[in-house]
Amino acid sequence: MKNALLAAILTTTILLTGCGGGDESKDPPPAQPAAQPAATRAPAKKVDVTRLDVGVLTPGEGKPSTDTGSWPQFRGAHRDGIVPAADATGLYDTWPAEGPKVLWTLDDLCMGYSGAVIEGGRVFFNDYDSKTRHWMTRCVSLADGAEIWRWSYRRPIRPNHAITRTTPATDGTYVVSFDPKATLHGFNAATGERLWARNITAEYGARNPPWYNGQCPLLDEGRIIVGVGGRKALMAAFDLATGEVIWTTPNEAKHKLSHSSVMPGVIGGKRQYVWCTLQGMVGVDAADGKLLWEVLWTPNSEASAAKIKAYAADRPNVTVSPWRANTAVAPSPIVIDDGRIFMSAGYKAGALMLKISADDAGVFTAKTAYTLTPEQFNFDCHTPVLYQDHLFGVDHAASKKGQFACLGLDGEVAWRHPDATFGLGNWMLIGDETLFALDGDSGMLRMIAADTGGYQQKAAAAILSGHDVWAPMAYAGGKLILRDMGKMVCIEVATPQ
Repeated sequence: MKNALLAAILTTTILLTGCGGGDESKDPPPAQPAAQPAATRAPAKKVDVTRLDVGVLTPGEGKPSTDTGSWPQFRGAHRDGIVPAADATGLYDTWPAEGPKVLWTLDDLCMGYSGAVIEGGRVFFNDYDSKTRHWMTRCVSLADGAEIWRWSYRRPIRPNHAITRTTPATDGTYVVSFDPKATLHGFNAATGERLWARNITAEYGARNPPWYNGQCPLLDEGRIIVGVGGRKALMAAFDLATGEVIWTTPNEAKHKLSHSSVMPGVIGGKRQYVWCTLQGMVGVDAADGKLLWEVLWTPNSEASAAKIKAYAADRPNVTVSPWRANTAVAPSPIVIDDGRIFMSAGYKAGALMLKISADDAGVFTAKTAYTLTPEQFNFDCHTPVLYQDHLFGVDHAASKKGQFACLGLDGEVAWRHPDATFGLGNWMLIGDETLFALDGDSGMLRMIAADTGGYQQKAAAAILSGHDVWAPMAYAGGKLILRDMGKMVCIEVATPQ
């Protein structure tokens, strides 16, 4: 998450953003018996969605496949959108005229952008039943798509550019899903039993952003990490198995939850979690949740500027950047090994490169290396792939909307491909030299050389149909899973392993 927003409609991550509306108190209530006189009508009763007796587990007939490949979370094991070369052996150089072999298809999905994750021969994704208004986490076989289990509970969601947005995370023993109203659910991956749940908005005073939650939970070292953006916490880490709180980060600057996902990285020798909000960007110590550094975006009013200046005055680890996110943030930060962090966002935000460093006392600070205007370059919804010191993805700069492009880390455009547009589609790097890019408007899948010298298309096939084909893809053992608004497809893109 995903990573779906306004106009051509943003997304997420996932990512992509959630459904329209605000907090759940404003959602349509469940169907009620005929109206009673006001004097006798019982007040609405709010359900504690974290109770373990909430929800229904429905076993299926499917069985896990024997595949050993893995895609355990949003953008893969390392959150970089890259399939390691060792896991991409036997990748086909081209496809037949009819396209790659389709191994299985699921046609009954509710409109959404929830990407799949793969572990232990199982495929996990989020779904919704619009008739019963039940949100679901589903598990199907990687072999044939047969359902192994589904867990569901009543969660009224008003569609706004679809419903499901977020991608689960799994280690093969447990699987965690983040629903549209920002409740985390922990399951037994084999059986579907829900083991724990945390309602982020209720517990930490956070408020769902417009289009609902689109953040994809980060799985790291046996923990689940999410950005909270609430009165009581900025970020939180939970035990994967039990859901118990490991640490929380105070939110003194009052960052608010948007749609970007937390990204891991090592900066100045310290492992940390980087997260972008509408107010700024933060780096948090992975060990204990301590706020290491903080960047606040340029305020849009004199009153806000005064508050930010006062806040930063006695905090050496806080800086103000000339850049600013607008309306919503769907892409996630790209943490580069030398301490640089690249960020871009939709709604004409342009792009930003930060440089993070630590002094001899261990105090981290951030400086703005450069900014790009929305006329120069703009990754709108999805997070770019970093490869050979270049960023690959779809450019939504003012006059280049939807062109696949390659951007150097110095901010200079290496190339753009003007002969095809990709809408708000997504992409991943397979092995050392091949990009898969999905056209968000048509569902056309393209195989492209990962070449900093120019665009070279190896093959193309109409796998899905538009519109809004925005969900992130998943790869394991030569199988690629992708989806459109109502259908999920598994295709063979490499020699079966």
